[in-house]
Amino acid sequence: MSAHDPVHRPVHAGEKLAILETVLRQNNVRLSTLTERLSLDDADVRSVLSELRSDELVSTCPLRGEDDSIVTSLPRLRGYERTKLHRLIYT
Repeated sequence: MSAHDPVHRPVHAGEKLAILETVLRQNNVRLSTLTERLSLDDADVRSVLSELRSDELVSTCPLRGEDDSIVTSLPRLRGYERTKLHRLIYT
């Protein structure tokens, strides 16, 4: 790694939980909105979303003509009560 390569810190469980809560509450949210609201680096949010997509909790769809995506909650995420979301993160 060179001195000019960006260093991305691991995303903490609390940040992952915040992303899940935001997506669950709104059902559809722009990727840019997630990065702004949660004050996270774009690469960190994309990394978490990749994990959440493989866990079948969210899906993403690029917006045509824009450098942004829509993040949507999937049925598996919507089946969890907000108070039990931490089980998705810590188990």
